[in-house]
Amino acid sequence: MQKHPYPPYVSEAGRAPGTNGLWTFLFIDMIIFLLIFFTFMSERLSHAGQYTRSQLQLNELFGFANTLILLTSSWMVVEAGRHRSDACQRKCHAGWDWRFCLDSRFP
Repeated sequence: MQKHPYPPYVSEAGRAPGTNGLWTFLFIDMIIFLLIFFTFMSERLSHAGQYTRSQLQLNELFGFANTLILLTSSWMVVEAGRHRSDACQRKCHAGWDWRFCLDSRFP
C-alpha cells in the first residue's frame, strides 16, 4: 500500500468534511432504500410461492457477472479519484495555480 505524503483533510470543527446538503441527501437516500427494502420483504412474505418459482428462473452466471462488473467499476472510480487527488496535491505543492486543485475546468 502506498503511503500518502499528505494527511487526509479534517475540518477545523473536528467533523467530517461536507455540507449539510450532502449529509441530508445521503440520509434521505438511505431512508428511501430502507422503504424499498421493507416493501420488497413484505411483498415477498405475502407471495412466497411466486417468489420461489421466479427465483428458479434467474441466471446465476449473469448475476455473478453483473456483480463483478459493478464492483470493478466502483473500484475504478475510487482509484481515479485517488489518482486525481494525488496529482492535485503534487501540482499544488509544486507551485501550480490553486485553481487546478479545485477543478481543472476553470478558466
